[in-house]
Amino acid sequence: MEGCKPYSTCVESDWGLFAEVRYFQLGGLDIPDELNQRFLKALVLQEENETEKLKQESQVIRKETQAQVSQSFVSSVSLDIASWVQAASAWVVKNRRECVNRSTKEITPLPKR
Repeated sequence: MEGCKPYSTCVESDWGLFAEVRYFQLGGLDIPDELNQRFLKALVLQEENETEKLKQESQVIRKETQAQVSQSFVSSVSLDIASWVQAASAWVVKNRRECVNRSTKEITPLPKR
């Protein structure tokens, strides 16, 4: 290996920097329960944090959607009311004209022949 000292020149302060392993087999590894519990707790907290962020994002999206829907509804209703008012005004004007025409016909004496 490049940069490695030969074993014969290695001093105690150099230990741990290299290892010569010819036949290495990693057997069963036992992770202590306390370490495993800490890992699982950290994982659960991370997932709960992500879940909370997603819930907050969904609330924001719902409020934005609700605002758009209500604004659309209000503008739609406003247009409907305006058209209804216009139609009612036209109806009133038409009926007034008819009433005026009828009343003037009734009051006006017929021409003599």
